[in-house]
Amino acid sequence: MVGECQQNNQSNMMEQGAMTYRDRLSPWCIIKPLPKMQRIIVARFRRRTDAEAHLQVLRRLMPDMKYILIFDRDPEQEEINTVSARVKI
Repeated sequence: MVGECQQNNQSNMMEQGAMTYRDRLSPWCIIKPLPKMQRIIVARFRRRTDAEAHLQVLRRLMPDMKYILIFDRDPEQEEINTVSARVKI
């Protein structure tokens, strides 16, 4: 039940485009794709190698499930960088 609430809160935050400081520290994510282009973030990692190792374990333990490794960038930071680049030109 707690995990479900945490996932709902996390998906709501992702829909709003806001990432917490903790999420920004761990940009590598293992996601589980869902129907209708939705996703659940299974785990977050600071290093890609850690994420890849965890992904291998998940695939060995649950070979029928589909998991994807992504780099989850901060959309707000990307917008700030774009605006500052326009200002400098």
